[in-house]
Parts: sequence; structure tokens; C-alpha cells
Amino acid sequence: MPASKFLIGNRVTGITVDNGAIHISLGNKASQPLQNTVLTFRPAVVTGSPTSPIAWLCGFDEPVTGMQAVGENRTTVPKDILPSACI
Repeated sequence: MPASKFLIGNRVTGITVDNGAIHISLGNKASQPLQNTVLTFRPAVVTGSPTSPIAWLCGFDEPVTGMQAVGENRTTVPKDILPSACI
């Protein structure tokens, strides 16, 4: 992932990957409620079988039974403006 200073975009100001989780910092021309917030996407793996296909969890979404989330959720986007799939 390039350093934040090398990202060119209207809404994303930074992207970091930590322990499999992707943390996207929002700003620039993003809507005012999204300014200076973070949205996290975490992989969910099959419990006891980390080489099985993964699913992705958005924000505060939790894994289904039999799967476990990998990485920390650092989402700070207010829940009332997140899509329902991310709550």
C-alpha cells in the first residue's frame, strides 16, 4: 500500500493494513459527516480452517457462526450513516 502522501483521490486520505484488516481514512471532498473518519474492512475466516475462502466484514458487521473476524475494527464513521451491511 502506498504511503498516504502518495494517494490521489477526492475522498480517501489514507489506507493502512494491519493484521489483515484494511482501514480507510476519509476526508478531502468526502461528505461532511465522513470527514476525518475511518471505515474498516476485516476478513472473516472459517474457524479452524484459515486457508478456506474468506468473507469481508464492513465496519461493525460481525461474522456468521463458524467464522471469526481477523484484525481490529477501527471504524469511526457514525452508525447512522453507515450502510446497513456495515452495522
